[in-house]
Amino acid sequence: MTESRVAARYAKSLLDLAREQGTLPAVADDMRLVARTLSENRELRLMLTSPVLKSDKKLAIISRLFTGKMSEMSLRFFTLLAQKGRDQELAGVAEAFLSQYRDVQGIQQAHLTTATTLTPGQRAEFKRLAEEQTGKQIELVETVNPALIGGYVLRVGDRQFDGSVASRLQRLRTSFADSSYVSKM
Repeated sequence: MTESRVAARYAKSLLDLAREQGTLPAVADDMRLVARTLSENRELRLMLTSPVLKSDKKLAIISRLFTGKMSEMSLRFFTLLAQKGRDQELAGVAEAFLSQYRDVQGIQQAHLTTATTLTPGQRAEFKRLAEEQTGKQIELVETVNPALIGGYVLRVGDRQFDGSVASRLQRLRTSFADSSYVSKM
């Protein structure tokens, strides 16, 4: 999702306020909850971007959904967005906030795709390896793709480590296609 300038500015304001009040980790958790909820619920995203539904109705739904699950500061921030007519920017603000938060905290995202779900030990090992490579704290984003057959694909920044069976098979297929096989009998 691309972030708009408006979303980035609101996210920066929220980040600065949370830093000032010492609630940055709690607000980051709140924004993770919002981003995850909106990414998993298409109807909620459509409701927030609907020009037909009034801001006060959207705010009532958001408040009912998140009250008791997040900090008071975040809920007041949602109210401010609704009052300013920027409630449709909520998903963008959450994503922009998390991006800015990672920059401030020196956290880098690593995208890991595996053929099966990882065990906690495997997850910790991938995280440790990525942290060794980058020298930064890593936030692991996991995806399961059975088409890999086995192994993994790890993307950290602009580098990619491909240890998947599917890519090895593809390289093997390419090498057989590029050179003719001649028997040496």
